[in-house]
Amino acid sequence: MSRLHFGLSIERQGEAWILSRPGASRRVLARNYRCRGGELDLVLEERRPDGAWELVFVEIRYRGEGAWIPAAESVDGLKRLRLSRAIRRYLQSYRGEAETVRVDVLARGPGGWEHLTDIRIDG
Repeated sequence: MSRLHFGLSIERQGEAWILSRPGASRRVLARNYRCRGGELDLVLEERRPDGAWELVFVEIRYRGEGAWIPAAESVDGLKRLRLSRAIRRYLQSYRGEAETVRVDVLARGPGGWEHLTDIRIDG
């Protein structure tokens, strides 16, 4: 399997994992959104416990056995900058119902999925 196809497979598995989590209503808005400034793996709206919608940008990462840096820690400064640029671009055309925005990292390593919610990507 090529690296590109493997990456797309991991992203699809991550999406399925996110959507299968109980408790919140979710709807996918975009997959592999690309713009000049960067790329977003998954964009979705999620209903918060108070009933309001939240716009969620999910960065999906993978690191295999023996990786020097765990998947969850692999979102470095340059990747955060590219995420920030892509999110700003996406928000320029967003017309949904979300009242808040959140950035998550969904990381797949040898031990399975790790979900980090509401990470900081700026400063």
